[in-house]
Amino acid sequence: MKRRTLVTSFSLAMLGLSGCAAFDDAESQPENTRLQSVEVANRTDQRYRVNVLVFYEDELQTWTSVDAGPMDEDSGEAGGGPVENTWPDEPGQFTVHARIDGKDSWQTLDLSEATGAECSPVVATIDYRGLRLWAGQSCPEDE
Repeated sequence: MKRRTLVTSFSLAMLGLSGCAAFDDAESQPENTRLQSVEVANRTDQRYRVNVLVFYEDELQTWTSVDAGPMDEDSGEAGGGPVENTWPDEPGQFTVHARIDGKDSWQTLDLSEATGAECSPVVATIDYRGLRLWAGQSCPEDE
């Protein structure tokens, strides 16, 4: 067998297998995610107020603000804290929006598109790059 034929055959076989693996992974991802928690973490030396909106199935569940003090330089602990949980504790279509108070632009995170996980915590982090939303890939044990 010629080398070119062997390489082409192997490449086509791998392409076919990788397509099947990707298809299986996509099918196994849940359509809905349970939102475990939302937290604000300020990693700067400035104080901020962060506005947070949580939607469940396109209905507003939470509209609140979190005062996020500066990061503690001695301990390295971020300022901020948790958002009070007023959303359903069941899987669904969750969207979280956050912005620094007084700013025009909102950061948006659709959990079903962001993680594909069954359960996810969300953290709104403020650092030298600004405000960003992060979704965990799994939930730590509920406390």
